[in-house]
Amino acid sequence: MKPLAPPTRLRLSGSFRAGRSALLASALAIVSSPAPRSQSAVAVEASAKSELLREDPRAWLPLDETLQFKVEVTLGPVRGLDVGNVTLACVQAPRADDPSGRPVVADDGGPQWIASIDGVAKGGYLGREVDHTIGVRWRADSQPRIESFERLRGSRISNREFRVGEVEGRWKLEYRKDRHCKGCDDPAHFVEGFFPWSKPSHCDDCLRPDHRVWRPAKVLDVPPDALDIVSALYFARGFLRSEAESTALAIVNQDELWKVQLKRGEASPIETPAGKFDCVRVLIGPELAVGDGPGKSAATRFEALFGLHGDISVWVDSALGFPVLIEGTAPIGPFDVHVKASLTSHRGR
Repeated sequence: MKPLAPPTRLRLSGSFRAGRSALLASALAIVSSPAPRSQSAVAVEASAKSELLREDPRAWLPLDETLQFKVEVTLGPVRGLDVGNVTLACVQAPRADDPSGRPVVADDGGPQWIASIDGVAKGGYLGREVDHTIGVRWRADSQPRIESFERLRGSRISNREFRVGEVEGRWKLEYRKDRHCKGCDDPAHFVEGFFPWSKPSHCDDCLRPDHRVWRPAKVLDVPPDALDIVSALYFARGFLRSEAESTALAIVNQDELWKVQLKRGEASPIETPAGKFDCVRVLIGPELAVGDGPGKSAATRFEALFGLHGDISVWVDSALGFPVLIEGTAPIGPFDVHVKASLTSHRGR
């Protein structure tokens, strides 16, 4: 798998210039979900029943929007513990008929992007620190259609990348992640011994990003309507504009493909630090991964936005469609904690 380009930005005035989120609660947990089982590529039929997925994604992605959230956890009797904040930003590239004539190119002159989603999560809990970024890039063509990168720094270091696109007439997911180098001849990976007379030796484990190496890429067949979980959050907003009560999505979750149900829930006023909003709840529930049967034990492996596992609720503003409150459960060590991400500010359209 050819490495993804470094996090690029669309050359647009007023665009978000920071670098996702996989996100805060998961990163603070420092304990990842169980490693998904290896599986052979399985041909999957296109799953989308919604016409929205057949449209240009700019039909349901905001033009230029920045959202900021405060993340709180509840653990036993301790409620509303502030653990950090998350910023999500989406910006579309100008369309070909844009009268401004601005070029639709990346800063490095590389592939043309039609939309960019970026997120940053920062915070700390129980002595753990996290600085987590994610980026999603949508391309106009299908080779690839989506590219995503994820970088975690702080008390834990990791990198993940994937792309979804058409390869020789079939749609593929290419996914890779890194690990600390286990042994090599690169002098840059050697450290001085503890004693003055000790010889330099290969580093066993550390938090230096330059001591990490990429694992071999994994490849999986996916339907052409497969989405990443960050884009799915934005798609849920478009789903509410339709008359459908529910729809099924194919979601890429690391190196697994999941069937996820979106369901329209009840309406209710929701109050956050950003104000009071009339909202509708969207229920996002994973059902199964390719190669698995349905069941809650499988669904708990599904890692959603903000590191939430399993089912999550997203309260969406009825008028403008942006998420106001995101709730769910995340693992922190042996415990499952309730996580709430509340909107603190909203800018854009």
